[in-house]
Amino acid sequence: MTSLKLLGFDATFYASVLSTLESDRVLARVTEQQKGLFKVTGESQEWWAEPSGRLMFEARGAEDLPVVGDWVQVSVGGPNDRLQILAILPRKTLIARRAISQDHEAQLLAANVDHIFVVSSLNYDLNPKRLDRYRALVRQAGAAGTLLLTKSDLIAEDAIPPLMASVAHSFPVLVVSGISGQGMEALREKLPSGSTAVFIGSSGVGKSTLLNALLGEERQDTAGIRESDSRGRHTTSSRSLIALPSGALLIDTPGIRELGLWNLDEETLQESFDELEGWGGRCRYRDCQHESEPGCAVQEAIQKGQLNAERLASYRKLQKEQAFYERRQDKVKMIEEKNRWKSIHKAMRRDRKNREN
Repeated sequence: MTSLKLLGFDATFYASVLSTLESDRVLARVTEQQKGLFKVTGESQEWWAEPSGRLMFEARGAEDLPVVGDWVQVSVGGPNDRLQILAILPRKTLIARRAISQDHEAQLLAANVDHIFVVSSLNYDLNPKRLDRYRALVRQAGAAGTLLLTKSDLIAEDAIPPLMASVAHSFPVLVVSGISGQGMEALREKLPSGSTAVFIGSSGVGKSTLLNALLGEERQDTAGIRESDSRGRHTTSSRSLIALPSGALLIDTPGIRELGLWNLDEETLQESFDELEGWGGRCRYRDCQHESEPGCAVQEAIQKGQLNAERLASYRKLQKEQAFYERRQDKVKMIEEKNRWKSIHKAMRRDRKNREN
């Protein structure tokens, strides 16, 4: 299992899979995704594969289909056959956001990731409220998280500490530069051999520059943030898993402009705002909504300057957003179920007419 171990395979976690693996199947990891095709890498070689018809038919949604980082069972075919992905192994972690075009569906970003690096540039991209979303995303995925602040060379040195303080509540923070080398050694220490990590963030914040610095070569194209509107330009167009010289594996992803949270539960949301939860435990009423209730410790802390009012506003915004999408998703499910029964009834009527004739 040496080569699979180099790909991050945990033989202990997948012991039951190994003991029941059928002879006509091989284990492989999804290392690249191009529309409906997936590059999978096994012990001895890599191939392009597609999900089997059965896997597609039984999928309830995008979350039941492969994504970069997945471990899969692949059919053993002939030398000229395109392989089929027959099954997806249980995932340790999964990063998903709300799909932009179909907001009742999930869009998978990566699977089986040990560390999520949220990349944000100090010069234009630093947005505490957006980072609240990323923190919730990381909590939901179940992986470790670190905020990488890039492009420190583009702002005054004395401006960095206040910016870091403004986002210190979100993640452990590390200032890095793929150009000057600042913070790169500390970043490498967070990427031990055999681990899998992912860079996520907006376009143009320096993800590809950091990856090139870790690789020691210019493999990924880079582009900065447009000065006209402060928006990044896409340089990575697909997701791929890349082996680093250290033995770690890194998934590079396209830039994210909209981060809708997918199926975020209230407990995870509260954990993402743990300082609110700490004050909330002191409120007079257990079900305090932190609005105008008497004895609200959260409002008292805000008035005394011990708690930032923006944090409570951000929490409420995400809470309302999730409630809205849950109601909307319920309606979508009702419509889908109604249409399903319509199809069943039509088929029953058609069969009855055929029998009568």
